[in-house]
Amino acid sequence: MPSMNTKTILLSSVAAAIMCACIHAQTADNQATNEKPKQEQKVRKKLPSILIEIKRVANTPPSPSEVAKCRPLLKKPATFEEADRQARAVLEMLTPEERFSLISGGIRYGIGRVGLPALIMSDGAAGLHKLPPTMKKSTAFPAPILLAATWNADLATEYGRAVAEEFRAAGIHFILGPGPSIYRVTRSGRNFEYCGEDPYLTARMTESYIKGAQDVGPIAVLKPFLLNAAEYRRRATNVIVDDRALHEIHMAGFQAGIDAGAWGVMTSYNQVNGEWTGQSKTVIDGLLRGQLGFKHIVMTDWGSVTNGEDIMQASLNLEMPWGDMFERVRDKYLGSPLVDEKVVTILRTGIASGLYEL
Repeated sequence: MPSMNTKTILLSSVAAAIMCACIHAQTADNQATNEKPKQEQKVRKKLPSILIEIKRVANTPPSPSEVAKCRPLLKKPATFEEADRQARAVLEMLTPEERFSLISGGIRYGIGRVGLPALIMSDGAAGLHKLPPTMKKSTAFPAPILLAATWNADLATEYGRAVAEEFRAAGIHFILGPGPSIYRVTRSGRNFEYCGEDPYLTARMTESYIKGAQDVGPIAVLKPFLLNAAEYRRRATNVIVDDRALHEIHMAGFQAGIDAGAWGVMTSYNQVNGEWTGQSKTVIDGLLRGQLGFKHIVMTDWGSVTNGEDIMQASLNLEMPWGDMFERVRDKYLGSPLVDEKVVTILRTGIASGLYEL
């Protein structure tokens, strides 16, 4: 009878072989839109005012002198402190309207006047989801939970690197993944993106994915923070958790990802102990930034927040997909130091990680 170590090696080898055999090309599903009969096409909705403003800022003709001043400041420096200095110098070049645009999702459109490039995002826990017009196919990687079943951290590094290579080839900067959440509710629709119920295994696979992916250039965004254990009625879910379970189980994967150098974190839709994660100072300032020591971009999940005042007061940097809630408090905070610090974090992350040079 083979030993336990032999069994483990065999299991890892078989699972790895299954993963390699499962990789196949998937066609983009967004090409079918023009093929639908006219009566089936959705009526185009009126664009929200904030998105109109974001696009106006992005499409403002470039000023050659401002572009010439901005471009050197976007180069990756040797230290994080130098990146902070450069970010603050870029901030001084931006108008209050341009600054507000960045925190309201305008990061994906850029700022035309100074030549600040757009930074593009796509879901990517199991491969590139959103394809640019120049690409017809991407690789459908095996689900991360299958990757975790190999117990092979080196394979997780290669997996992250392979995903990031497709992102870089597509010109996409943010990998919205991996998911270090815990497989807690068996019927959760996102369990395939997670690494199972073991916090230690989740932590090891997450840190390895991060290292492999970010070696290539695009940056990884840990998501969703925190306790997104159910997809059904996720916008109405309140997860009650005690301090020990929170730290020993549910934050372990996020801590490992942050320690490995992750540049982004996305909040979740649900509540934790009665507070919506995307607008909670307890979750963002207390847990994420305070206890886990995260210094970089924190963004909401798409349309997950409901209170502009709360997200402005929390150290959240980016409301996605555009700032509907920020727009509600625009008159109060336009040109304020709160907005400036959010923008500095966005710019500093892009500069320090080298995103603006990809």
